Amino acid sequence: MSYVLPQTALVAIPRRLDKVLSYAIPERLIGRLSPGMRLLVPLGRSKITGYLIGVSVQDGSHSLKEIIEALDDTPIINNEILELARWASEYYMQPLGLMIKTAIPGGHNIKSREYFKLKNQDTKIKTNPNSMKGRILSALKDKTGWVPISELSKDIGIELKEGRLTQILSNMKRDGILDEDIRIIGKRDPSRKKRKVASDIKHPASLPYLYGREADLVNEVKDLINKGIYTPYLLAGIKKDARQRIYLHLISQCIEKGKGVLLLIPEISPNLSLIKTIEDTFSGRVGLLHSRISEGRRFDILSQIREGKIDIIVGTRSAIFAPIDLPGMIIVDEEDDPSYKQDKGLRYNAKGVALKRGERLNIPVILGSSAPSVEDFYYGMTGVYMLRTLLDDSNGDTNTGAASASIKIVDMRGAHRRPILSDQLKSSIASSISKGDRVLLFVNKRGFSNSIICQDCGYSFRCPDCALSMTYYKGLKRLSCNYCNKSAGAPETCPDCGSSRLTEVGIGTERVEEEIRKKFPDVRRVRLDSDTKKEGIANVEANTNGCEIVIGTDIVLRMPDNHPFALVGVVSADTGLHLPDFQLSHRAYKLLRGLIDLAGNGEVIIQTHNPCHHAIEAVTSPSNIGLDRFYLKEIGFRKELWYPPFSSMAIITIEGGNLDRCVDRSQRLGNILHRNLDKGTELLGPARGYPEILRGMHRWQMIIKGDRPVQEIIKRSIEELNKEVSTSGIRIDLDIDP
Repeated sequence: MSYVLPQTALVAIPRRLDKVLSYAIPERLIGRLSPGMRLLVPLGRSKITGYLIGVSVQDGSHSLKEIIEALDDTPIINNEILELARWASEYYMQPLGLMIKTAIPGGHNIKSREYFKLKNQDTKIKTNPNSMKGRILSALKDKTGWVPISELSKDIGIELKEGRLTQILSNMKRDGILDEDIRIIGKRDPSRKKRKVASDIKHPASLPYLYGREADLVNEVKDLINKGIYTPYLLAGIKKDARQRIYLHLISQCIEKGKGVLLLIPEISPNLSLIKTIEDTFSGRVGLLHSRISEGRRFDILSQIREGKIDIIVGTRSAIFAPIDLPGMIIVDEEDDPSYKQDKGLRYNAKGVALKRGERLNIPVILGSSAPSVEDFYYGMTGVYMLRTLLDDSNGDTNTGAASASIKIVDMRGAHRRPILSDQLKSSIASSISKGDRVLLFVNKRGFSNSIICQDCGYSFRCPDCALSMTYYKGLKRLSCNYCNKSAGAPETCPDCGSSRLTEVGIGTERVEEEIRKKFPDVRRVRLDSDTKKEGIANVEANTNGCEIVIGTDIVLRMPDNHPFALVGVVSADTGLHLPDFQLSHRAYKLLRGLIDLAGNGEVIIQTHNPCHHAIEAVTSPSNIGLDRFYLKEIGFRKELWYPPFSSMAIITIEGGNLDRCVDRSQRLGNILHRNLDKGTELLGPARGYPEILRGMHRWQMIIKGDRPVQEIIKRSIEELNKEVSTSGIRIDLDIDP
């Protein structure tokens, strides 16, 4: 008689854990489990859904908690997606369970509910009737059948989140007083609406005309689609309409070859026209995945993908994990957009995952942008990517992306009394209005001013929780923190010296609106920023109709189907350029390029105190010259300072409510990192983060750079820190490839 060793399930938990957990597999589940299935498992006093990533033999050296239940009969995600999530977890140093949770199809959020009853209604137990145990017994004796834990919580007046009730119920079950029943809720079947299989749907009758070198590029990529060869393409400096034409032809080629397509977009609203065009062109075979669709609808779409009813996926960041069958190509539009990477929480870059997925599947990956990231442009210049700008001046093609607006730079240095609007901009506004044309005034700050300071002692009004200047809202007579939303009444005197000589610093949308009201009192205007959006005022399309002047932040760049403005005035092109972020020059260049596109064939006036900044100088050149002009200069700066793409980079942020503890752990980790650094790596810091306090949490940061990936050094150093000292009360946040 042979002896079968007990089996262990390796389970990834969707919590901030740096390891997978092991659970014993009960006999009834042996042979029924496969990686990619969900399991209900105990975790401390809770029961939680985890994801099975493997099964091993238990060595018997220690006892393990058992799996409570298997939540699936078959894996919820296939092995390709599971391994992609595992790679993303390791590369971006994020918890595997949270990464898998992001990757699993929607509509699968299953919850468990606990029910209890007395084993014997006649059971008499000696206990204080006023104790929690006594109150539980009293509540259950008055009820018949199973009682949900939520009902017990209300009956005895103890909140579930405190955890005490769960622990006592668990002890009473162990002592044989109670029976427990765990019920799984939330399962659903996919919609049974009859749909045609994608392969049976008629192919689009017509596709848009291709201009100039667009046809050459499409034929080039078609060959790679047919052969199944991984090649990253970078479409740089090309306007949105030209990229759309290229995408439609390439999607058509994939469909002809029986292959699917995955198209990532950073946001839904600015891309409504693209989405509609794709849905109209490839009717019945397009699935849209983004955060605003319901869990049920997401579940239906994923089910239709598996059934072959959908073979084109258009979606935002997490859509990169869509289990599309036989993909022939991945497209990442606006590939440099920060929306592809979360700035908090689960930090992964969907573009990076797209490139890795394309490499594993041996399919081309198309990266498109009017102003691509500096790193990717460099990879294109050096042959790592296939760089295509599609610029062909010889054929006079007007669809190649060349800027057609008239661009003027206004040097604001030395201007008398620092005017908000220069004479040149005011004159152009008046001229446009007299012709009945629309004007956009762009301001990259909301509120009336960035802050208020005392002219006598220099005191600055800062948020007590974030150590940042509070924005002044003149209309509300309040100061507000744009990070944590803490607000206070606008001051009349300085709390430091008592002076009443307070002055506003900086320019916001509210201040520009007041200036326009004074200079052009009869002109219809609208202000579009996140404040008016929250107030329900900024129904973008409705509110801009009939308005001669639109005053807005970058919200205007995300407006769907934005029609050109005859005049675009950039009130201050310098906003943010002084902040400690090596990517700010690219963001300024990208922003100005987008605003110039909004001008169509009209006029652009850029006010600046830095007219010689390379990001500002570059946008005044024709787009093909400006593109090279900006990137060559920026790449030179990056090389000199050893920033990406010349190094791999990670930012380590240590946050904590206690400053001394935060500083101590930062210094300890810094010392450990220094010990572990090898040739080709460099550590900057630890130093105060920016901002140094955020939402009441103190922040210290380190930057580590290397000539190869630095994840292993960071992982080893954090493990050593945890052995050396407790890290409770602090959080270590890792940002790989910031």
